[in-house]
Amino acid sequence: EKAAAEKAAAEKAAAEKSAADKAAAEKAAAQRSAAEKAAAEKAAAEKAAAEKAAAEAAAQNAAKIAASQKAAEEAAAKRQAAEKAAKEAAAKKEAAKKPPSQAVKVGNKLKVTVKEGSRLKAMDNSGYSDPYVRVQLGNQNQETGVQKRTLNPKWNKTLTFPITDTSANELAFTVMDSDLKHDDDPMGSATLPIDRDMPLNKSRKVELKLKLNGRDEGTLKVMVEMVAA
Repeated sequence: EKAAAEKAAAEKAAAEKSAADKAAAEKAAAQRSAAEKAAAEKAAAEKAAAEKAAAEAAAQNAAKIAASQKAAEEAAAKRQAAEKAAKEAAAKKEAAKKPPSQAVKVGNKLKVTVKEGSRLKAMDNSGYSDPYVRVQLGNQNQETGVQKRTLNPKWNKTLTFPITDTSANELAFTVMDSDLKHDDDPMGSATLPIDRDMPLNKSRKVELKLKLNGRDEGTLKVMVEMVAA
């Protein structure tokens, strides 16, 4: 019996030691895990801080670059404005030296002969158009007649504009498609600056390129003549 008791006590002591060893091992493992977690969190925090600092530095650098570019653009704009003002002042000074225009003078008449159009835009399902031309000088508007079913019309129409306002500086031409059922549609337009020093009573032939929404849409041939009063 004594031997059995001693054996039981020894087994109990062994079991207790095994349990203590296991608890100690689990505690050590938990401590290692906690240490690894703390290290990982620290590393992640340091990485995040480094990335934030890098992003802030990049943002500051981008802001500096943008500010520098803006300053350069503003300086360029100021230079261009100054150059433009200088050119305008020089042009005014030069214009002041010239005698008054003898061409663009109240009482004179500007004769505009709309000759013909070529390769105009097809507006109808038939592949043709019914074109006519509107001509504008200042607040004066006149029109040619309509040419039916053609993309190469010949008008040979002379329109006369009395000079009533010497500030008008260009002729505006708009080719229109006549439509009986709907509003007339533009087929192309062009402008012709008025030469204020054009010789009197002498016609000049001009071929204009017609544009519609930025596209070439054929040509228009005209003649202009300033007739003395």
